[in-house]
Amino acid sequence: MAKLDVTDLFPWNKMEKRTVNGISMVFCPNIYVKTEVIPAGSDYAGKMAYMISEKPQDGFHIHPAFVKNGEVAGEGILWGTDILDLNAVSYNDLVTKAASHGSGFEPYNIYDHHMIARLMLIEAGSADIQTILGGADGKMGYTWHGINNVWGGTSTGFWFYGLTTEGGTIHILSNKMDGTMIDTGISCSGKSGWIKECMTDKGANYDLSDVFLAKSVDGTEANGTFGDYSNLGNGGYAFYSYYSSSSTGFGPMYLSHHSLTYKSSWLGLRLRKVAA
Repeated sequence: MAKLDVTDLFPWNKMEKRTVNGISMVFCPNIYVKTEVIPAGSDYAGKMAYMISEKPQDGFHIHPAFVKNGEVAGEGILWGTDILDLNAVSYNDLVTKAASHGSGFEPYNIYDHHMIARLMLIEAGSADIQTILGGADGKMGYTWHGINNVWGGTSTGFWFYGLTTEGGTIHILSNKMDGTMIDTGISCSGKSGWIKECMTDKGANYDLSDVFLAKSVDGTEANGTFGDYSNLGNGGYAFYSYYSSSSTGFGPMYLSHHSLTYKSSWLGLRLRKVAA
């Protein structure tokens, strides 16, 4: 598959820049998703299909990025174009720091980022998203449909709210988007390496097919599937995206971790807001 011209396709054709309380943001309309293994008889049999839809249909569900308290949140979501509050925010500070920018602002979360990753996967027509969309000279500070440093910039990264590994298991924000965290009970041990396959586990108020968390990895880049590196920690960690010119493992599915209280001059916050 080749890079897709998305100019006239949903949702790209409805994405637009807006300014809210002086904050530059990109609007994205509500998206329904479906993830399944491609059946036998296809050239891609056995591979995962990551699908989107503008409207509800059989087998599709609203992606959690567009949910608030168990309901479709509004007409869509606004994502901040820029990384803010460098050196001034830890994971534990994200909710209050986001709210300090104005009413209704929340921290960009793991569902937001991996909804964008799904769109990038479709657009790129390849699992090596950074190479296809960023290009040889565009890997650092890549701007995607108005969102700057979408997977981090040169020595600049941002936290994802809603993903931790306390106690050595994966905790994720409830897909009801009511602020609660769900302990999936799934061990994060052995999930550091080049991503080969992603989890699709489901449970009460979570469905890991909505995100891209490594189920299996490989220590050799050429043996990976997605072109990104995963670094899931074993306990007490929160996660962020980051780009450094010293590695090719960064991209929209890249994960690294730090303690929940860590602050740094290269680590900040991206905002989100429900579009009423």
